[in-house]
Amino acid sequence: QEYKLVLVSDYSSVLVHCAESLRALLYPLEWQSVYIPLLPSAAKNVLLAPVPFFVGLKPELLADLVDEEPLNSNIAILDIDKGVLELPSPAPKSLPSKIKNRLMNALLIHDPSSSIHRANKLSAENMKKRDLAFPMGTEAIRLDQQVEEIKQEHHVETTRLLKIRSTFFEVLLSGILT
Repeated sequence: QEYKLVLVSDYSSVLVHCAESLRALLYPLEWQSVYIPLLPSAAKNVLLAPVPFFVGLKPELLADLVDEEPLNSNIAILDIDKGVLELPSPAPKSLPSKIKNRLMNALLIHDPSSSIHRANKLSAENMKKRDLAFPMGTEAIRLDQQVEEIKQEHHVETTRLLKIRSTFFEVLLSGILT
């Protein structure tokens, strides 16, 4: 069965980074359907489409849409800011517990302090600076100093994510091959 995935966050930059990270984790596979890391309000009807999609959106847009028309039952909604995942029913099958435990242990080696609430650790001021790169209205765009700060943070985060991704596939492949 095909499922649809909606990422929800108050911060545009978090949506884009999480969407791109999840899409990158699909490698060597590729997402072949609708992919919109930051859905503009003018395109909210995409959520009513009868095809699989992978979109990121602000909470108010999801609330407006749910008020207008109920969503399909095969949509998984991940609220990044709250760390809540609402799965469709019936829920998709998860990894076998043996592989899942090995994966979790291997990932904790890279970052023992990691949690799903990592986005909440960033200051609201820093998140607002990042959102300037993704204007959704008539907000003024000031990117000079913020772009340099984000580049430096991105380099550190990219290195960490590559290590985590490598560990993920190493554990996953070792579980499949054994």
